[in-house]
Amino acid sequence: MLKKLPYLFLLFPTIIVYAQWVHTNGPYGGQINSLVSLSNNIYTSVGGSVLYSANNGTTWNSTGLTNAGVRAIVGEGNKLVAIGSQVFVSVNEGVNWSVIGSSVPWTNLFTLTASSRILFVTALGISLPSHLVYNVYRSTDDGASWTSVDSDLSNTGVNAIDYIGDSSIYAGTTSGVYTSTDSGASWKLAGLQGISISAIRVISRDTGSTNIFAATNRGVLRSTNDGMSWSFVNSGLSDTVVTALAVYPKTQGSTEILAGTQGGKIFLSTNNGDNWSDVSNGLIAGPWEWGDWEADVRSLTVAGSNFFAGTNAGLFLSTNNGSTWEHADNGINNSIAINALEVFSSEYGNSILAGGFPSGVFISSDNGSHWDAANNGINSIDINALAISDKNIFAGGPTGVFVSTNSGVSWDTTGLSNTGEVVSLLSAADAKGDTLILAGTWDGLFISPNNGKTWNSTELKQGITALAAYPNGQTGMNIFAGTAGSGIFLSTDNGVTWNSLHNGIPVVENINAICFCGEDLFAATDYILYRSTDNGTSWTPTGLNTAAISSNTFIYSLVVDTNGTNGLNIFAGTNDHGVLVSKDTGDTWDTANLGLTDLCIYSLCVSGSYLFAGTNISGIWKRPISELTGIYETSPKKLPQMFSLYQNYPNPFNPATIITYQIPKEGFVKVKVFDELGRKVKTLVNGLKSPGKYTVSFDGSNLSSGVYFYQLEAENYLAIKKMILLK
Repeated sequence: MLKKLPYLFLLFPTIIVYAQWVHTNGPYGGQINSLVSLSNNIYTSVGGSVLYSANNGTTWNSTGLTNAGVRAIVGEGNKLVAIGSQVFVSVNEGVNWSVIGSSVPWTNLFTLTASSRILFVTALGISLPSHLVYNVYRSTDDGASWTSVDSDLSNTGVNAIDYIGDSSIYAGTTSGVYTSTDSGASWKLAGLQGISISAIRVISRDTGSTNIFAATNRGVLRSTNDGMSWSFVNSGLSDTVVTALAVYPKTQGSTEILAGTQGGKIFLSTNNGDNWSDVSNGLIAGPWEWGDWEADVRSLTVAGSNFFAGTNAGLFLSTNNGSTWEHADNGINNSIAINALEVFSSEYGNSILAGGFPSGVFISSDNGSHWDAANNGINSIDINALAISDKNIFAGGPTGVFVSTNSGVSWDTTGLSNTGEVVSLLSAADAKGDTLILAGTWDGLFISPNNGKTWNSTELKQGITALAAYPNGQTGMNIFAGTAGSGIFLSTDNGVTWNSLHNGIPVVENINAICFCGEDLFAATDYILYRSTDNGTSWTPTGLNTAAISSNTFIYSLVVDTNGTNGLNIFAGTNDHGVLVSKDTGDTWDTANLGLTDLCIYSLCVSGSYLFAGTNISGIWKRPISELTGIYETSPKKLPQMFSLYQNYPNPFNPATIITYQIPKEGFVKVKVFDELGRKVKTLVNGLKSPGKYTVSFDGSNLSSGVYFYQLEAENYLAIKKMILLK
């Protein structure tokens, strides 16, 4: 999804302001690596930090161990142990933490397991020639000292441990099941040699028999004789790549077993593993764009009568023995990419819809104060695009297009599935009121005339990355389709035929976003935001072009505020320079990032008086539009140290070009254009400017080919440069 961006935007000095971007309370979700039930709390490791919930996942709070690279936690009694960049321990349920294990060179720690009061950590290293080496250490004194147990474990990583009593321990490793009868001082192989064990559970039954369950990428195996022999117990397991196990002693002598899988499913066995039932209703499952990764169930735990599941798509809770699951991660600010934002209007007011990875669709009806997951019926954890058609909501992702007819309460699949990942969506009505739903995929454009029931392929077979439409004043509409690497196309007959629009836009450009501002059409390419005033027949660059700043800065999103008190405002989201705003239809641009900690903006939308920004790793932010159009923000360290007038770009140009200049202090600035005879052609800037770097566009559409000069006059500084208009 990485792209490039354009030129320069305006930089201004830091001034005192009284408001800024505010992080909304969500959406929530993301990868949940581990779960621990301890006393009356649930603990989890998320984004390198340890959080806890005292109310069964209704809300979550920090334990104080933050940004420590924590990947796993274990707990027993009132003690918690976490591994990250180091090993941390808390003996008061996470209130305070201390570093332990200074006698061990902690590098590349990747698993942490515990048996009663015994701790095990596995460190991963590399020995020449490029062989992975596992180093396993044991502590019997709460981590104060550690000893190596590598010799008996034969260079295997310990993934999971379970035990009976204080001395009999079973370890699931990267190459089989091992057992120890002396608290982990020595080990012997107990079976499944060469098979990677992702989870292990030991059940000691009232009859005196012991069953061992091992989770593998081929299903669940069971041993009833201390590991001497094993057999698969996969009846009912439709997904056999098992990643997590949990045991729930429902009644005396009766044990239920939960198995989580890589595909995001959870199965329940009530008869010692002989049969399994799918109890995944409410979980977000399915693949996402990078293929092999799915909505893995990474951890399972039982707290009282409640089941908790940590997945790649968030934390889920079941209070009814696995019959249904609901999100239980409100307040967990995790790494969530918000790919799409839309405003949905109903008789109850406006709602904000958010589609992202890896948590699907969320809805807020109170301007982001609260978010509710809305994924019932969606089988993908990655939503790239959203569209609204009257009372219907459409969501697109790797598995096709979904539709909701009840405000997101439930979703159904449409006729478009398995036709390539959907990356753009549009609902467009023509002059007669007929509505088309357009779905852009990496394999081309599809159109539905009947709200997604059936879809027709079009002659566009490129990756369709952006869509826009405008009534053509007759009986149909003009539909614009932006592509990945093939420029922009126009259809005037509802998508039957298409023409390439490349007068002013190179035909090989990526089109990352398209939007209308009044009757002007804007198209964001990798480096330049273009404007067309004639329905795409010709294009000229605006003042937004960041190639002169960085070849790694890209425009990702565009949105227009049509209710601006000072006219139409355009907002652009970039990958590393946050949000930019233009109050003069794209000629000049200002940064507007005060308070925004994540400057990668995937999506933007306007709802009422607020601009909402969907980010790469930190959810959704909002800010009043009145601030964005009235405040100029720039870090002082970026202020220019001298006057400069830069060479225009492109040069030669046809019909428009960008002029960049900078001033080190506040003053009156004039930028003018002259022809070869010294006659003034146009005044581009004439007013008071704060110190900073500026760009302004010059359009020569009404001029003849030839040599022209542009001049910067500021204080005692005067500079002139030459440019060539070549038609």
